[in-house]
Amino acid sequence: LARARLDQAARYEKLRNIAWLPATKDTTTTPKRARSSRDAWCCSETLSIVNYEPRSPFLLSCLNWDVPVPVNVVAAQLALIAARYTSCETTEHIENVAELVHRLYGWLENALSTSMASLPNSNRVDVL
Repeated sequence: LARARLDQAARYEKLRNIAWLPATKDTTTTPKRARSSRDAWCCSETLSIVNYEPRSPFLLSCLNWDVPVPVNVVAAQLALIAARYTSCETTEHIENVAELVHRLYGWLENALSTSMASLPNSNRVDVL
């Protein structure tokens, strides 16, 4: 049974490295380098966005989209948005960017809190 699970995991890993998802009209990408449109807000600057939202838990698991977007991807998204939007043209644009930045910081803070909670007390560091 353990060997069958390892074989299955290896097959899923291979699937995640094959460029077969439609990313744009003329290109494909791997599941590792893409996310569904649901996650575009936190990774569209760093990963390809697939205009498809799988509903099957099995497919989400195969694509590895049933786990949160990696922290380094969200942090890169925040850095790229900060670099791109040093000035905004309209009040509405300023509000939209501010809301997105706030949401990204909240996501990162939650990820940090969750990671910190899983550490033994002796390994914790107080974050100001």
